[in-house]
Amino acid sequence: MDPFGLLKGHDLTNMDPMDRQRLLLSHGLMEPIHVIALTAEPKQVFPPTGPPVMRYTQHPTIALHSFLLDRYIDLIDGPFLGFFHDFNEEIFGLGKKKSKKLALQYYTLLADSMITKSIRFIRVQKDKSGIESVSNIGKLEMLDGQRNTLKDNLANSELLDHYLMGDEGHFSIDLVGNDKTLGHFIDFETALKILLSLNHSYGFEANPFSVPQEKTFEEPNQVKKTIPKIKKTSVLSDEEALDYLLKNVFGSKGDTKPK
Repeated sequence: MDPFGLLKGHDLTNMDPMDRQRLLLSHGLMEPIHVIALTAEPKQVFPPTGPPVMRYTQHPTIALHSFLLDRYIDLIDGPFLGFFHDFNEEIFGLGKKKSKKLALQYYTLLADSMITKSIRFIRVQKDKSGIESVSNIGKLEMLDGQRNTLKDNLANSELLDHYLMGDEGHFSIDLVGNDKTLGHFIDFETALKILLSLNHSYGFEANPFSVPQEKTFEEPNQVKKTIPKIKKTSVLSDEEALDYLLKNVFGSKGDTKPK
């Protein structure tokens, strides 16, 4: 069941926090969980005896994310189509090797601009002789984890209240510039869509995301912004490529560039 408008008639934004929590619990939108500390303390009790922590269930969290994707798809598709229009012009006439090299440059710069810099994960494996090899967690795998965190952040914002109240008018274009969480969501999904398409075409790494159904676009009249041409150099510098991405993928949304 789609939870959009499930709590229509309830003023969730002004409701007493405990009353709101009980209401969401009664509709299966929240659940109590026990948190186990990651500590070396040897006398931890299981199951935990302390009070549970309340969290949103997966159903409203995933549903809100899907609703926002559909609601703001034009803001995501505009820069996405604009990027590939220019990229296709840039690689026109190039061989596969040079095209892939340019695509990798964009892919790396865009992915690294989105991945949280303070968090890095590696895998360490041993072969039969005991020799260890170290590999980095893939960029898409990192972004998959960040997307799950973003879904939680959206659910923990007032966006969920308006979604559950069925307040469709709240989700306007103007809201994007005034809500940092929503602005970051659009930036993130735009960048991710570009990355997934580049990776699908050039096979840079394994894809942990479910593969979306292919969509055919006509020459877009809805792309209202004119995307500047990329400078015609044989190899873009990192500064030129990153400047292009920041200006044209994120430039239409003011201060919502990824931190």
